Amino acid sequence: MWFQEAAEHRGHVCDQRLSPEFRQQVTAEPEAREGTCFRPHLPHSPALPRAASASLTMAQKPKVDPHVGRLGYLQALVTEFQETESQDAKEQVLANLANFAYDPSNYPYLRQLQVLDLFLDSLSEENETLVEFAIGGLCNLCPDRANKEHILQTGGIPLIINCLSSPNEETVLSAVTTIMYLSSPGSGSHPELTAMPVVQCMLRFSLSANTRLRNLAQIFLEDFCSPSQVAEARTWRAHSALGIPLPRSEAPQQP
Repeated sequence: MWFQEAAEHRGHVCDQRLSPEFRQQVTAEPEAREGTCFRPHLPHSPALPRAASASLTMAQKPKVDPHVGRLGYLQALVTEFQETESQDAKEQVLANLANFAYDPSNYPYLRQLQVLDLFLDSLSEENETLVEFAIGGLCNLCPDRANKEHILQTGGIPLIINCLSSPNEETVLSAVTTIMYLSSPGSGSHPELTAMPVVQCMLRFSLSANTRLRNLAQIFLEDFCSPSQVAEARTWRAHSALGIPLPRSEAPQQP
């Protein structure tokens, strides 16, 4: 049953472990990416983010009959997120929505329920956990062409770029991966994805002690930026990234 499968796959919200398949996936043209089975996921389960296990909400024990089907269940999650005043409940529900974004068969339902807009709106929250799960959900959704176009056309790029300054390293990792998915190699249609502040930021991340962040940044610089862009970025106040810091606890390696 889909409901049981979804419960077993909690935690699939963006783990950027580098592999040849990942590099091929994020650098492929949209036509090549469609229909592929690769999806990133988080290395931890967000089902109970910082909440005591006793305070179960709809995200763990749904109030809706699972037999209503996917659309009904997802609608109930969206309604719970919109109506609850509990931050813990919002975190748990958003984590589940992000997990459902891991499965391409859910894409039509998530678009119908405007979950992409819910994720984008959540990127402006002060709650760092909500931001983490929102960008993780977008990271899972953006390999799909329709989802990608929606993000690009609804002003999602600045919100995602802002996540590069998050003190949460998982948020930053998901943001970098999302930017890579949204970028089309050789395409100049969205130059803000490789604007100078972003390239400088990636230069800074390429010196990170975090292996995943360092590798992602290096791939971005090699595959999504021209040599002249990288050279120009290096001449601007070396690796200052225009004020964009490394995630908390990360220190740059010595060049």
